[in-house]
Amino acid sequence: MNTEYIHSFTESEQQRLVAQAEFLAHYTHPFLEFSPSDSVLEIGCGVGAQIKLLSNSHSYKKIVGIDFEPKQIEKAKQILLNEIKLGKVELAVGSGTNLPYADDYFDVVYIFFVLEHFYNPSLILQEIKRVLKPGGKFFCTEVYNSGISIFPANEYLTHYWDQFNKLQTRIGGNPDIGIQLGNLCIDAGFIVDKFQSSIPILDKRMKSLGERKRFLNMWETLFVSGYSLLCEKGMIEEDADTKISLAFEKILLNEESIFLYSLWQVLAIK
Repeated sequence: MNTEYIHSFTESEQQRLVAQAEFLAHYTHPFLEFSPSDSVLEIGCGVGAQIKLLSNSHSYKKIVGIDFEPKQIEKAKQILLNEIKLGKVELAVGSGTNLPYADDYFDVVYIFFVLEHFYNPSLILQEIKRVLKPGGKFFCTEVYNSGISIFPANEYLTHYWDQFNKLQTRIGGNPDIGIQLGNLCIDAGFIVDKFQSSIPILDKRMKSLGERKRFLNMWETLFVSGYSLLCEKGMIEEDADTKISLAFEKILLNEESIFLYSLWQVLAIK
């Protein structure tokens, strides 16, 4: 993980991660396949939001979650208290580039939005391959920030998102790593079984105002999650959060609006 993180570890950001996982589960979780006998590892488990949802939708033997940030693991222990008591979940502080597990240990490893924050994701992929059993499955979901489209175009959101992505790149991340997942997995020695996009989209088909608000709130809070560090670096104005809110309100109220984002997912086999 890079020394700087474009989001944060505040309580509000932890809440955003839970809400984001709940919102995106419809788009991302059907891709994952576990069996009741599988021992599963999540790298970069954060506050445990993905594990909580998967515990209700997928069968498995045990999920182990690891994250380098102690604050995230402490929050995850609260969220996953019952699952931990039942012996279905285990949590640890540690690095994805130096996993504290034996070779050929897990049946499944999965990642959500973690590689985007690493300057050298191949180090993590090498460790994943090491701890996976022969024939084990690696599921990865990542961002493709250049895949955002907004119609009618909004000049301020385009400017802000450009600054967001420039900062993430500057601090060692890769905001477009999603489209590189196939290549990265092949370079790491995996067999790529599936590689596909998932596209959340708002258009005229989404008629309910409440549904439209929920959809846009997900993306507005994502934009604002980088606000503090962007301000600190002098890359945006202090009233950027207000401008973002007004821009998303404009999208909400215009029935002609289209907002879409492109996520990418890979299933690779050891």
